[in-house]
Amino acid sequence: YDTHATALAIFYYALGLPAYAAVKVLAPIFFVFKQSKIPMVASLVGIFSNIVFNIVVYKRLGHKGLALGTSIGMTLNLTILFFALHRKHVALDLVFLGRRLLQFLIACGAMSLVAWKTLSFVHGRLEGFLGRITDALVPIVLSTLVYFSILWLFKIPEIDSLWRALVRRIGR
Repeated sequence: YDTHATALAIFYYALGLPAYAAVKVLAPIFFVFKQSKIPMVASLVGIFSNIVFNIVVYKRLGHKGLALGTSIGMTLNLTILFFALHRKHVALDLVFLGRRLLQFLIACGAMSLVAWKTLSFVHGRLEGFLGRITDALVPIVLSTLVYFSILWLFKIPEIDSLWRALVRRIGR
């Protein structure tokens, strides 16, 4: 029961993880322009919406609602930062961002499918510690290779940079 409850909480927190990461990238841009008020207001709106959502849904959703409220608050924070940045400073190429997001979603979907199918295949084939290590590492390694291979096929420039850095590191 505890494992299932934890998994549900993690699922609802994970919904807000991309927003959290994006806020960590976008907020510092406003500090460069000496406009710290915008990320502060966005953060306060996110926190307030989280609190209100939690009060409204806690009795119905319990701990899942608290996690979902956090994700919703962070997504609202990101939305405010995104539109403020777009309006005030940078003409963001939404078509490019949408295409890149789709590419990453395709890579993530393929990675998830490979991890799931690989785990289904290897799980329980070996006993003891070696079996647990195999159950963990084989899906991780294969799904990671699939993820980066797909991004390489999409010609994501950062993948070439990552590959060159890895080759330099190994070459030392």
